[in-house]
Amino acid sequence: MVNARIRTMLSLLACPLVLLACDGESSPAVTVFAAASTHDVMRAAEHGFEASHDVEVVLSIAASSTLARQIDAGAPADLFVSAHVDWMNHLEDRGSIRADAMVTLFGNELVVIAPKRDGIEAVADQPSVVSILEHAKRIAIGDPAHVPLGQYTVQALRGMEAYERALPRLMPAVDARATLRLVEIGEADIGIVYATDARGSDRVHVVAHVASSLHDPIEYHIAPCTTSAHAGEFITYLRSDDMREVFREAGFRIMDSESNP
Repeated sequence: MVNARIRTMLSLLACPLVLLACDGESSPAVTVFAAASTHDVMRAAEHGFEASHDVEVVLSIAASSTLARQIDAGAPADLFVSAHVDWMNHLEDRGSIRADAMVTLFGNELVVIAPKRDGIEAVADQPSVVSILEHAKRIAIGDPAHVPLGQYTVQALRGMEAYERALPRLMPAVDARATLRLVEIGEADIGIVYATDARGSDRVHVVAHVASSLHDPIEYHIAPCTTSAHAGEFITYLRSDDMREVFREAGFRIMDSESNP
């Protein structure tokens, strides 16, 4: 008798769960894999798009390389936002994105940051960057073996002829946000991060700007991985005037719309 009652209760409890699962499957959604340094603006896009389109946005945010490998392995992404065109090329070679529909969204720059308590005055020229690097015992950077931030950073360090001297003091991090975090918590004396990440933190300040001529252009691209209509709608939404203003306020460099299809 007890077992029968338990079975009856479990079956009743299961009914709402089945209904919820069915409702979830019928709800329109678009899955977006986005580079870690786009976290804040993609969250803003998520809320705005859901409110205006009645479509759920499922965000997966990590290093561009991590996301590209997941897509390559069959992860169900509708869209991919990369911080380096090389990962777009990687997926294009494997037929995992629709390269003909790829759009350049915005650009970024590299800055040197320090914890606010250090009280280092902000500077902007290359010799000062070298000087700051020379005096830092621990330097946070993105892992150049895995993330675009690290690749841009190594290019810049080599361009300043500072890489070999800085190498023993470099602290590679898994993505752009983790690099910022190392400086925020004081694990690193300085860090080289995207300007947008520095702008979004009240625990660090910019002590130098890295000349853009020292590295490849930092541009973010988006491309659909499927033929989902919602993927195209999301790209159109990201290129709207409202979202361009969000990107601008976050510190991204807005790309010339004529350069995009």
